[in-house]
Amino acid sequence: MINVEVLKRIVPTIAPAMTAWAETMERAAMENGVALDSIQWRDALRAGVQRPEKVRVMYVDDLPHPNPELTLLAKEIGILTPKTDGITFGYGIFIKNNLPDVKRRLIHQLVHVCQYERLGEIRIFVREYVQCCLDFGYADSPFELEAEARTQEVLSNFHGDMKPCKSGA
Repeated sequence: MINVEVLKRIVPTIAPAMTAWAETMERAAMENGVALDSIQWRDALRAGVQRPEKVRVMYVDDLPHPNPELTLLAKEIGILTPKTDGITFGYGIFIKNNLPDVKRRLIHQLVHVCQYERLGEIRIFVREYVQCCLDFGYADSPFELEAEARTQEVLSNFHGDMKPCKSGA
């Protein structure tokens, strides 16, 4: 395990490479991913996404990893671990195949899309996201706390707007 203070000194020097990888992954998702269906579109709006028509999702067996050095850093920060089952790059979302609760994972990632939109560019998001993970720890990062809270909020309102079926239907 690398000391957090050491990581904080390393991150600014590799931020351009992290950003370049994120931009490459967003392009891959935009070219090869699928658009949101109508239910996912609704969830995206509830998660705060301003432009759900731009979102593309790729369902993959394994999440993408950058070069070995960045992969090691991402693991140390907590971003890419064996438990990671989804990752977002701008409007591009990668989600592992065969998750038991893909709806929850997608909504969580849609909140990250909203965060990207709010910050305006991948470069800024990468810098802020990584810095928060270093300052607070991955699980207690404001980005992750917001994503979990908003996911829970969207899911808790899921059944509230559904119309009951008529008898015999």
